[in-house]
Amino acid sequence: GGVLAPRITLAEFYEKAIFVPGLASCGEMDRVLFMKEAASLGAGERLKFPLEFYEFMKNCSYLFSFFKELAAERVSVDALDLSDIYAWYVEHFEILRELLERYSQLLRSHGFYDEITAPQSYRLNEAYLRGFERIEIDIDGNPSAFEFEILKGAAALSTLVLNFKSTQLNSKPVRAIGEICGIEFEPGKRYGVNLSSREILREEALIADGEIVYRSFELRSLQASYVFEKISSFVRAGIAPESIAVILPDESFAEILRLHDRGKMFNFAMGESFTRT
Repeated sequence: GGVLAPRITLAEFYEKAIFVPGLASCGEMDRVLFMKEAASLGAGERLKFPLEFYEFMKNCSYLFSFFKELAAERVSVDALDLSDIYAWYVEHFEILRELLERYSQLLRSHGFYDEITAPQSYRLNEAYLRGFERIEIDIDGNPSAFEFEILKGAAALSTLVLNFKSTQLNSKPVRAIGEICGIEFEPGKRYGVNLSSREILREEALIADGEIVYRSFELRSLQASYVFEKISSFVRAGIAPESIAVILPDESFAEILRLHDRGKMFNFAMGESFTRT
């Protein structure tokens, strides 16, 4: 036997791959307190943002999401200002710019950084990245511009391989990888690419996952009957019951299935309503 290669999540990798000299990562509660302090200096009132603590706690996620997305995509508030589509919101952007500056200053003055401020002053953790003989990453989402920046830097320090599918649904990350490597990837294929040497290691056609059948029913009870009929036909065809899953449009449909599930065939992934039990 041998030693298995360590597996970590992408979030863990990005977190360990960078650091900000002289600063520590800020905890969630501290971030909220710093943002509240920044907002209480005037910007929050002008944005009509609630500054009472518990109300602020409930609403500040919008601010963090907005600033985090801008930082991750390497877009400044000024860049939004210049777009005609945002012309009506110039005053709001001015307030948000002021709020972001105050928040960033508060974090730094207290010795902290977070996901919003890190892209401006980060350094690659070279010792950590050089510690890997090979880094292999399965790209199954849409990495941000900042995350691609980290991947590109990591590829210069260690052998970094990206595995991904090229489809119409993920054209943005595929295009970003292509720009780094100078390669144009064909849709409908699965690739393994060495980002360090910028060469294709694996290339194979994606195989369709079988026939898709579409049926429409006006009544939900008929939908439920169709579900049970299809499951029965699958089981008769030799498919193991534990390998069959029903993906629902929403949780309310689970109630209809429960009513029709006289044989208690289903294990429901969602819990039961407190008011109904």
